[in-house]
Amino acid sequence: MVCQQVHRRMYQRMLSRHLRKRAAILENGVQLYADVQDCYGTQYSLAPFSLVRLRLSIPLQDQLALERVSAAFVACEAKQLIGKRLRIRFLPGDLSHVVITL
Repeated sequence: MVCQQVHRRMYQRMLSRHLRKRAAILENGVQLYADVQDCYGTQYSLAPFSLVRLRLSIPLQDQLALERVSAAFVACEAKQLIGKRLRIRFLPGDLSHVVITL
């Protein structure tokens, strides 16, 4: 019983931290395009959204690309995103969490 309560509180804190970061990104984020190389599901979800880890390839210049694994909330099946180019927003200097914009 106590273990379930501890797990639930940890889950709520983690989701609230990700939602605060998402709000900050939407407010002050930098926008660019990235290609999704792969995605990994997590066990966390919030209503219609689920938190996934995306392996992104961000094209720079002259066939150079930055590859990064970031977390994002998605409303669709995550495997549908593999191989697509997405418009994302992120905080300057922090690619740990991105927001997918349509």
